Amino acid sequence: MYLTDGCTDVSHSPDLYVNERAAEIAPVRMTGNYGGEVLRRVRAFKPMEPTEGLFRPELLSHIGAASKTYAQLIRVHPLSFAVFRQAPGTTTAFSRWSRPSSRCGLPI
Repeated sequence: MYLTDGCTDVSHSPDLYVNERAAEIAPVRMTGNYGGEVLRRVRAFKPMEPTEGLFRPELLSHIGAASKTYAQLIRVHPLSFAVFRQAPGTTTAFSRWSRPSSRCGLPI
């Protein structure tokens, strides 16, 4: 509990153990967040046509414009797109072992 400030339960104790052992081997890890985009060139988000009748026509024009913008943005190297344009915030898929994850400090 003290390792995660009470933000997770005992079911994640194997994660803590494995991460501690792995940290002894490598000082840097690749997280599950955007790792596929970096290593396999998979895109997490792609424009899709919404289900017919789901949105009002005035919103559909904005959705179409967003698809065109996306088509322009992907005209770079796939890795540059994944790391600098698609990943949220200023972080990349790389992180330090001690960096907190989405589970309040539990490195997963």
